[in-house]
Amino acid sequence: MNKSMLKTIVLGGTALTLTFALLTYPKEALEASGRGLNTWWRVVFPPLLPLFILSKLFIGFGVVPFIGIH
Repeated sequence: MNKSMLKTIVLGGTALTLTFALLTYPKEALEASGRGLNTWWRVVFPPLLPLFILSKLFIGFGVVPFIGIH
């Protein structure tokens, strides 16, 4: 058995195991998803929002290509 085939089997087995876990425990999966989204919304998104806005402004005003050329 070559390395590529073994990798495919391991990744496929992992995907099947995770799918089985989601189907077996849907309530826990939904609660964990909600907690993850809540964490993203309260912890990750607020600090990144100014960065997203500034990067769009820099791209829109041509600052990024200007810095890249010079």
